[in-house]
Amino acid sequence: MIHLFTDRFKVPDHIIDSLLAKHCEKCSICKGRRIVEENGELFKCQCLNTYKEEYQLYAANIPLEFHHLTKDDFIPEWQDLNETNFNWFLEYAKRLPRALETGFGLYLYGPAGGSGKTFLATLMLRKAIESGYTGYFIILRDLIDAAMDGLRDHVLQEDVEKLIVNTDFLVVDDVDLSPGAKDQDLINTLLITLFKKRMYNKKPLILTGSCKPEELNLVLNDHLTRVFLDHAHPLGYQGHFKTTATAKLSEEFFQ
Repeated sequence: MIHLFTDRFKVPDHIIDSLLAKHCEKCSICKGRRIVEENGELFKCQCLNTYKEEYQLYAANIPLEFHHLTKDDFIPEWQDLNETNFNWFLEYAKRLPRALETGFGLYLYGPAGGSGKTFLATLMLRKAIESGYTGYFIILRDLIDAAMDGLRDHVLQEDVEKLIVNTDFLVVDDVDLSPGAKDQDLINTLLITLFKKRMYNKKPLILTGSCKPEELNLVLNDHLTRVFLDHAHPLGYQGHFKTTATAKLSEEFFQ
């Protein structure tokens, strides 16, 4: 887990308290003590492991709606429509150590509003975290805001650089929705510098966007586009993503 020090990236205290209440305070084994005794020796209770597993999802900033979904939550019609690239995605997930050796990532693209690319990216991130790697999810606009604010806050600046350069698997969502701004040249310089450092460290990027790879330079700086895509395999998706869980909820809700 990457240790970040500013409130910008910390898990809020109320989330930590709710997770401890959920996993530890109601634990039938340790009765909230988080320690169990066996043969006169003290051990950490298993509830701390379940707490840690869920805490890591919050620490990685994975959106709550994707915390408990799996690849089986894609409806069969979506899987059939995207069979080839879905299988490529699953193959990449089996080769995470190789991805870290090479710095080779993915660019997941498809129509905005439901093609499944963000869900896929979070699945990959959860797989990486379960495998013992560090990971983080962030929307590009939020990353830009943090990087710009970091110019006035040295500690935040260090956190942003640590996040981008050192995180094993970094998901950057909606890379084609970079806002046009009067400081765009400065933004481009900051992002190019940080992501080139990441590339030199051979850390893979998982990117999502609505643009086809050959169209990304129409909305991003040419140099930044190359930094993003030169070490990323493009995988396109189509159709309307809807999980089986959502379909079941819709059915039950209106009964």
